[in-house]
This record gives sequence, C-alpha cells and structure tokens, in this order.
Amino acid sequence: MLNYLITALDIFEHLYRPGDFFRFASRLLRPGGILFIKTPNWNAARRYGIGWAGLHQDAEHVYYFDRFSLENYLSRTGILLEEVDYGPISAGFRNTKCAPSTKSFAVAQKVILLARSGLRSLPILSRIGYRMLYLLRRVQNRNDIISGTAHELIAVGRKNHAAE
Repeated sequence: MLNYLITALDIFEHLYRPGDFFRFASRLLRPGGILFIKTPNWNAARRYGIGWAGLHQDAEHVYYFDRFSLENYLSRTGILLEEVDYGPISAGFRNTKCAPSTKSFAVAQKVILLARSGLRSLPILSRIGYRMLYLLRRVQNRNDIISGTAHELIAVGRKNHAAE
C-alpha cells in the first residue's frame, strides 16, 4: 500500500455517514500518512446565521464540521489533527460575497467585478486573477479567519504511528 496522502476537498458535508469515510481513509493511510481536508466551517453558520452562503450553496449538504467535531471524528480513527486554517469563500468568480463589515468591501467588490469580466477568456491571467481574488478575500475576511469563523475549514491530519 503506497498511500501517504489523501485529499478530501468539499466531500464530508455530502456524506450520510462521514465516520465510514474517516475509517476508510485511516485504513488506507500508512502510519505518518496525511489526510488533507477542506470543508465548509460550521462556525461560519454560527457567526452569520441563516444568511450564511454555505447553507444555501448546495441543498445536498448533510453534515457540517467545526474544528472540534472534525478532531473528534479523526481521533476515533487514529488520525491526529495537526493543523487547522480557515479560508474565505471560494476564490472563483462565483460566490463573491464576503464579510460586508470590512472597510474595503465596496472597493473589493468592484475589483472582483472587473476581474470577472476581464479574466475569463485569458487562461494565464485567469490563474493569476483567481490567486489575486483569493488573497483579496483573505484580507477582506481576516477577522473571521483569525477568529475561526471564516467560510472554509482547512485541516491536515496525520495517521498516528501507534494506530496500526
């Protein structure tokens, strides 16, 4: 078995039995192997309430996770949560809303609209544009990222060496 890394991007919120996936991932990973996870952050729903975009993006979301629920699931399968970060809503050209409480909100929205119209047809510039939008959203949502209430929960877990 050569699995040292498993990535799970925006998957767990769609599963009816996420514990099964965590157990399966743990069986596939060798000791020291890494599980990289990105999922909507339940703490954002607590912060923004019913208006949170994560509740309305996909009607098929079944579960939501915060740092502690994710750590609980992982620890039961022998995977230790090593790092957690929080990120803004998707860096794509859709879903461009961000925390309106920031002072730069109006300017940032104009930049995003300009980027949408000009970068879609140019692949190289589009990649740069996506990265710029992501960084702009991180700046806009810095308070939410610091407090752990930003839209995305990004985590790295490592399979415990003693979990064999």
